[in-house]
Amino acid sequence: MSREQTHHLLFDETIVAIITPPGEGGIAALRIAGALAFSILKKHFQTPNKTKTFQKKPFLMQTGQFIQRDGKPIDEITAVYMPEKRSYTGLEQVEIFCHGGSAITQLILQSILDSGARTALPGEFTQLAFLSGKIDLAKAEAVAEIISANSIHSYESAREHLLGAYTEHIVLLRERIVTVLADMEASIDFAEEIDESDKLEQIKAIDKISADIKTLLDTYKGGRILKDGFTIAIAGRPNAGKSSLFNRFLKSERALVTSTAGTTRDYLCEWIDLDGYAVQLIDTAGLREGRGKIE
Repeated sequence: MSREQTHHLLFDETIVAIITPPGEGGIAALRIAGALAFSILKKHFQTPNKTKTFQKKPFLMQTGQFIQRDGKPIDEITAVYMPEKRSYTGLEQVEIFCHGGSAITQLILQSILDSGARTALPGEFTQLAFLSGKIDLAKAEAVAEIISANSIHSYESAREHLLGAYTEHIVLLRERIVTVLADMEASIDFAEEIDESDKLEQIKAIDKISADIKTLLDTYKGGRILKDGFTIAIAGRPNAGKSSLFNRFLKSERALVTSTAGTTRDYLCEWIDLDGYAVQLIDTAGLREGRGKIE
């Protein structure tokens, strides 16, 4: 399926998903995006006194009840309407905030699905934002990175991408490349008017662009470490204190510690935050000649 076909298919549908983590909490949120978003909410929204329905006023938070088709209320909610081109996805969009119980959110979700929406695929809201021109590809990737950030530094790196620092750098590089290409084409078409100094300036510009691209590529490894974190294995002789050190870093009794050598047979993994960096610690078995089938 081509990108154009995918674009039309997505924009013709109305999708819905619970956008808060699973489990119990004070508040849960659902997002509806697509042409039916407002009509679905209006069908299921009712004020406590039953005299008014949901008003189509952009970005106005309204309080009421979410009702089923038979008029039976499910929960007290607040909801907000976002018009086309002014929402995150670029489509007509509605967000509903209810109490954070799994049973409540599932009942509301099913009612919305029964009214003509379909379940959104993972990342589909951000895909719509990209196809609508609300964000570019770098920002779309940054959304996933900022959600999965497991340390302060990985969050800060993702935030810079989301705010457009990476995109701005790429755009400026592209503009410089296009300028050099235009100058080179002009030097071919008007060769008699180009002297050696002009050629040297073009070479210098190309060298500077090449150096900047190399610098950008060199940041990839560091960026991946910020995103994925470091991995550190604690290795050494039996009874050298590896598990004790592991527990000390974690500030909990995660690994079994005894005076008997060979207590650790399978490696243990845990994540810690070390000065804002995500670090995966691995507690390993002692290094010695194997004794028996298990070792």
